[in-house]
Amino acid sequence: MRSRFFFRAAIIPAACALMLIASVAFAREVRVETSRARIRSGPGNYYKVVYTAYRGAKLNIVSEENSWYKVRLRDGETGFVSKRSLGAERTASGRNYRYDPKGRGVGSVSSGQIMAATRGVSDMGMFARKYAKGHEIDPAVLEELSVKPFTEKEFRKFSSKFRSGDTPLSGFSGAELDDIDYDIGAAIALRIIASSRLNTDAGLRKYVSLVGTSLASKTPLYDAEFVFIILEDSTPRSFSAPGGYVFITSGAIASMENEAELAGVLAHEIAHITERHGIVELEKQSTRISSERAVDDLDEEVDKRGMDTGDREVAADLREIADQLFEHIIGGRKRVAEDIADKLGTSLIYTRGYKATGLADFLRKAGDAGASSGDRTSTYRDTSERAGMIMEHIRSKGISTRRGKDFKKIFMENAR
Repeated sequence: MRSRFFFRAAIIPAACALMLIASVAFAREVRVETSRARIRSGPGNYYKVVYTAYRGAKLNIVSEENSWYKVRLRDGETGFVSKRSLGAERTASGRNYRYDPKGRGVGSVSSGQIMAATRGVSDMGMFARKYAKGHEIDPAVLEELSVKPFTEKEFRKFSSKFRSGDTPLSGFSGAELDDIDYDIGAAIALRIIASSRLNTDAGLRKYVSLVGTSLASKTPLYDAEFVFIILEDSTPRSFSAPGGYVFITSGAIASMENEAELAGVLAHEIAHITERHGIVELEKQSTRISSERAVDDLDEEVDKRGMDTGDREVAADLREIADQLFEHIIGGRKRVAEDIADKLGTSLIYTRGYKATGLADFLRKAGDAGASSGDRTSTYRDTSERAGMIMEHIRSKGISTRRGKDFKKIFMENAR
């Protein structure tokens, strides 16, 4: 009995010492490598954003959980941040510019160097707000829509029907969304909202957001904020704006028969965002956006002291990009972008656990009115051709059409 007690008395302090050594060894200070790192209340994109740390900010890692690190801030608070945003899962994107209108986030993280984001993340900088003002649009609308319409418990219950797994889908370019994506995207989203009528069914928006957020969690941008918005329009359409804004019409949802079809359309738009379709091409038109001078050009302090010629040129370039991209999104994307989004979207829904033919099935039924390409010219494929190309992609990748579910009953309960 004494020997057993002695063994326990000796082993417990030794184990505690080893745990302490391990925790000290693991704890390390790292810098935010992406334009912004969202610090969440838990390890998943469905948890609330409690802080946002910007490029160059320092974080202290205390532990890890799958694709997330638990970090401690200078003021003692803790949260979870993705490994991707700290450079642990970086993929070279080939971009060498830095656009940061606030110039925030250099140094150790504290309350003075992180932005509280308890009401959601709309990612509207000074440019987006000025752009909205110029078009007589109230930015508060997008602020409200950016608040997640579901709870963490509701998301976990929704996702319990899928296969487990934490590895993001491969095949995406791995491009990083930068501040220009968020600012331009918010500006475009505001224009779309201002020129449309919003669907007011809160239950339907919650359901669509659950499906979309679940899909986004399987992309390389698994830590990004995606906002899903339903427009009241009988025409079956969907489109997306940079930075994470996905739009789908009530007419598109009404023409669907199951959740796999809904997932297919949302995954297609998510792919446009992750691959930065449109914005990459438009960036190349402006050398001024690519320069370090753009860092503080749109800061509020600059506005107070008056913009010089260079500042006005940068702002003008951003307005031009926003205007062109708005027309590009509404009028229709190029064939190569549509093809990429169709293939990536199809692979994404299959990886998530849906029937792989979801997007193709929707396109077959929707007909030409369902093309997310908008105006159909020789530059774009019609929907039947797109559906055929998707089926060829499924065959070439050896994707099973028998695996995966359509979750028709759940769809009918939530979307009808």
